[in-house]
Amino acid sequence: MMEMNIHTMRQFESERNPAEAWKFWKQDFIYFLKVAGYATQSEKTKTAEFRHACGDELKTQYRSLDIKPKAGETELKLEQIPDEFDKVFGE
Repeated sequence: MMEMNIHTMRQFESERNPAEAWKFWKQDFIYFLKVAGYATQSEKTKTAEFRHACGDELKTQYRSLDIKPKAGETELKLEQIPDEFDKVFGE
């Protein structure tokens, strides 16, 4: 079996073009979830990994957002978080 050396996810940095930085970071995060095996984990684990990997800049913004589980759901789904940040960054 081939040994996998998975690096940690780089933290988000808005740089000169925050919308573009978000777009690329989001893509990298999705790939990271798949490669690191998080894609099949619970929503609670995936959302926790997002908050862990995103870095201080996104954490600060995340705390200011009022993201709640969808109607009829008991827990937040990971897809809701990037959807909210897409609005923040104008995607």
